[in-house]
Amino acid sequence: MSGAELGLAIVATVDLCLKYSEKFIDLYTAFRHAEAEIAERITRFEASWLRTKTQLTFIQHIAPTLDNEFQNIQNDTLKVLANKLDLAGSKLESTLRKGGQGQVNRWKFVRMKESLDKVIDDLEAWQRIFDPSWYLLMKVASPQINTELQKRKGDPGPGAPISSAFSLRNALDVESRPKIPVFLSQDGLQSTNLTKIEFSSAFLGDRGSGKEIILDRFPCPYNTASPELDLVTKNIRDFARKLHKSDPSTFRLLNCKGVVKHPQPNKLEPMTFDFIFRVPKGLSEPRTLRSCLLDRSHRHNLSDRFQLATELAKSIAYVHTFGFVHKNLRPETILVFRDGESMIGSAFLIGFERVRLGDGYSSNRGDPDWEKNLYRHPNRRGCDPQDTYVMQHDIFSLGMCLLELGLWESFVDYRSAHGPGPSEILGLDPEQRALDAQPSQERLLDLTRNVLPLHMGTRFAQIVETCLTCLNEENNDFGDRREFEDEDGILVGSRYIEKVITFVVNWDQADELDSHEAR
Repeated sequence: MSGAELGLAIVATVDLCLKYSEKFIDLYTAFRHAEAEIAERITRFEASWLRTKTQLTFIQHIAPTLDNEFQNIQNDTLKVLANKLDLAGSKLESTLRKGGQGQVNRWKFVRMKESLDKVIDDLEAWQRIFDPSWYLLMKVASPQINTELQKRKGDPGPGAPISSAFSLRNALDVESRPKIPVFLSQDGLQSTNLTKIEFSSAFLGDRGSGKEIILDRFPCPYNTASPELDLVTKNIRDFARKLHKSDPSTFRLLNCKGVVKHPQPNKLEPMTFDFIFRVPKGLSEPRTLRSCLLDRSHRHNLSDRFQLATELAKSIAYVHTFGFVHKNLRPETILVFRDGESMIGSAFLIGFERVRLGDGYSSNRGDPDWEKNLYRHPNRRGCDPQDTYVMQHDIFSLGMCLLELGLWESFVDYRSAHGPGPSEILGLDPEQRALDAQPSQERLLDLTRNVLPLHMGTRFAQIVETCLTCLNEENNDFGDRREFEDEDGILVGSRYIEKVITFVVNWDQADELDSHEAR
């Protein structure tokens, strides 16, 4: 279909979603006062639907201005929602006919509760798929998007979709956004009690006020006399500004309070930076994903593991939405907080020591650290990497983390007196380990194709393989870099959402895995 036809198709699909939702609500409204449990579920559905409806009507107005590939993704995603709502309404009508009209009997009551629970879960799962593409829209340089945002600027609440989108749009607009000062005084840390987080460059900070912070400290690779220090400082400043108003529950990136610079008296010594993050309300006891993987007594179920994979996939998507590349994704830069729900916890991405603009200057500087190079694409390993860093390199690193998470087996062994080294699962013999060799892609793909499906299912393994081969020429999704040289820089993001996030979020329908304890 042409762009105009796709735009009209999106408008029509949104109309169907609105129509089916109204029918669904009307069917249940008659029983709102009959049973408290049903009334509670209707209220929950309406609250969730209000957010979705706001986004759908916005999409209707800007659909014709979108790129063809982005229109296709939006239309396919909206069709899934329309089908779910239509099916939910049809099942409810069938239940009402079988149970008879009038008073809600026990059989009808049970079926109605089940139906409502299913449609609420489906809507919330769909929302998790849709949100990354919704926020990616804010990167499109379209006056129509600005116009529609201004019309809806009064959308209430800091967590409302229009409010969050408006904040993101402003953060991405370098010219018009307010220049929020992000560099903080060192004096503010003097009264903070810092506790090191194992296997991480981060600390948990307690200032005695009952509010905790995460301090992520790292040395700059350049000394004060280096001309490249200004560029590193600018990247850190700009990224911190984007995180200053970020919603952690949406972006899976901690809200940034500011950055502290620690200049050295000797100009030839490297400067140190501290990212200061707020700990979200209700979360506590942060530990790294590496710590979780090495804890052999850690028990959890598959639902928790897939949820963690979803949070990780979304976090890197939003780093890219902000226009940056992370360059340091590994279990040591993933913090997992106790949240009172998941047996693993809630994951957030840190470790921004190498963060830079996706299309910005790259020094092509690497390092010899084996445990860091393990998570880098083969062409990005070592002190002198072959390739300039692009977003697909982050996707490769994500694939490594998802493989490790899926197997729940640490790839790095910290027990050696000689420092971090490869675990046995990577298939390196002792002589190779002594030489700090990296596992071949053949070994990684063998684990992905033959071992991972036994733990996480075939579809999850396919997603991991897509990530690990994302820069291979034969990879139809990401292999040709020329496909992603678009003006707004959204094609990598939209393809990533289509191929990775959509499945990871919707895993339970793909592989029919249940919530039994993970292997």
